[in-house]
Amino acid sequence: MRRRVFLGLLIVTLLLSCIIGYGEMKESKEEVKQKVIEILKKDFNVDVSEKENMKIILREEGYHEVWDIAFKKEDVSYEIEMDANTKRIVIFEEKKDEMEVEKITKQEARNIADNFVKKINEKEKKETRLVENNDGYTFEYKRSANQVDFDGNEILVEINKETGKVNYYRIRWNDTVSYEEMKKITKEIREYSVAYLKDYFNIEIGKGDILSLLRNKDEYDIYFWEIEKIPNAAIRMEIDKDNKKILNFNLSKNIEYKRTKKIEKKKAQKIADEFIKKMDSKESRNVGLQRIDENGEDTYCFIYVRKINGLDFDENRIIVEVDKEDGKINGYNIFWDDTVQFEDLEDTLDHNKAQEIVKNNMKVNLYYKGVAREDNIFGEKKLVYKVNNFLIDAKKGNILDLEGEREKERYKDVSKEEKEKILKSVPIMEKTNKGVTQEEGIKIMRERIKELVHGDVDLTFLGFTENDDSWGMKIKKGWVGTYGTKDSTINGDIIIDAENGKVIVFTKEEYNTNQEEENNITWEEGYDKAIQIIKKYYPDKIMHLDTKIEYDTFNERGSSYQYYFKRVENGLEYAEDDVLIILNKNDADIKLLECDWDENPVLPDKNKAMAKEKAKDIFFKNCDVKLHYETMGKDKDTAKLVYELIPLENKSERIDGINGNFLNYKGEEIGF
Repeated sequence: MRRRVFLGLLIVTLLLSCIIGYGEMKESKEEVKQKVIEILKKDFNVDVSEKENMKIILREEGYHEVWDIAFKKEDVSYEIEMDANTKRIVIFEEKKDEMEVEKITKQEARNIADNFVKKINEKEKKETRLVENNDGYTFEYKRSANQVDFDGNEILVEINKETGKVNYYRIRWNDTVSYEEMKKITKEIREYSVAYLKDYFNIEIGKGDILSLLRNKDEYDIYFWEIEKIPNAAIRMEIDKDNKKILNFNLSKNIEYKRTKKIEKKKAQKIADEFIKKMDSKESRNVGLQRIDENGEDTYCFIYVRKINGLDFDENRIIVEVDKEDGKINGYNIFWDDTVQFEDLEDTLDHNKAQEIVKNNMKVNLYYKGVAREDNIFGEKKLVYKVNNFLIDAKKGNILDLEGEREKERYKDVSKEEKEKILKSVPIMEKTNKGVTQEEGIKIMRERIKELVHGDVDLTFLGFTENDDSWGMKIKKGWVGTYGTKDSTINGDIIIDAENGKVIVFTKEEYNTNQEEENNITWEEGYDKAIQIIKKYYPDKIMHLDTKIEYDTFNERGSSYQYYFKRVENGLEYAEDDVLIILNKNDADIKLLECDWDENPVLPDKNKAMAKEKAKDIFFKNCDVKLHYETMGKDKDTAKLVYELIPLENKSERIDGINGNFLNYKGEEIGF
């Protein structure tokens, strides 16, 4: 059944022509009601009294406005979306309180759906092909030509199994492309897609294999969801609109049996090298193999980077993935920009001088890192040294700013005295092993939602989770809930700790945004609000947070400010734990609140860590000072010559702070 799933996929590609008349005065809610009553009777055979109490809301959807209409008639609920400019119903849903009893056949349902679509979408229906859902009572009419579906153009109809009436209806349609133009586009794209797959990837597409096409601004996204000659597989391709070059290829396989590695790395590299030559393009003739990654148990990943004056420019690269079992090309990606200008090699510092500068400026940072295990999401804690990443101007010898045009010395912090005041505000509570019951959890969640959300909201779902890291954070035991308003204009998630009742996760999404987004608060004012949130919900953690945050563009994203407070223990950063707060720039409302925290970590003695000079020596001996090209900050038109400290093969920028062994990003020893 479709239900609310489709209400979240609201119409992005609908009728660009609806922009006409956008600035005109909108009709009143009473006029909207009259129009809806008229259409429901005419097209959906639903009689509604003018006295019916309807909830009617106008909201923005993409570049146009829509009316959301909801009402209940006896034991049947209706949810409708109508385009505010065309006065066309684009979503219709009818829901009965009791379960449906199957009284009509699937063929009868199909005939009803056909007649219904022909009645209200006769023009569009002529341009579609019918796809039946597995349940036999849901029908999707996709705009299609030449065995190519034109994505973003479809009509969906669901028939009630008992009454034969339309339960659900939705239309998404892009009228800016005529059917004749669509036939021309689909014919051309199918022809060269099929040719590419055969010539470069040795994949034969059958005449009956349906291609799904999505047109973007600069490229075509092409999908084959079912391929007759490759069962349980799907293909995605991305092709440049102008030059028709392949930008991306991915073959995904749904394989249920246990796979075995039959292709060794050396043979796989030969396959990848031959594929690069086969591409025979200007780009493929100007790359060199930089490194080989292993994507899990299934794939080798070969990364070829662009060569300029014999040096790497890895912002332009080609990636080839080879299947470990059958040696087939599973993936291909190209990232390339021919407009970049490159510095010449004149007056470049020699390698020995660059090494000296790197050694004198190298810094290492000691911190705690958790290493998760399958049986323990918090894992063991390690002392880890990480070397700082910096670039040297290869002509002048100065240290370059990796962030480019970042604002300097703009930061906020909280004094030690203020932190102590916040800590003193923590209420004294008796320690208990009882935990939070379900009833208590519901009460706490409702209290927090009431505090954090304006409007008539309540819980819509409650569950329990344990030893869960699926949220991108560690949850030992938690009560999980979702909430929302009755009109679905606000909803979100909330998770509280089932041991102490504290908020672990809170999210808020607001869809009824008729007001324009404005920056009514500054980044500094947002910081002060974030500290007040910590004071209210996590005062016991204030002495364990690094509250100094420097402003940069990473903290400011779109309509939000982001404040990331890292945990500090024994004067060292504890990498896995933090408090993250994201606020709306308009009104400082919380959009996201997360507290990722191990309440009782067992941390190694920091005095057992090796001296910093010894750690620096290990890094320097196991890294190369490499000369290469890189663009800086916002200037992507010119690539500078830079020197950079790059770890050698099977090394990294992290070592165990006690034994000096190199670690991967998870904190695991490399090679073990």
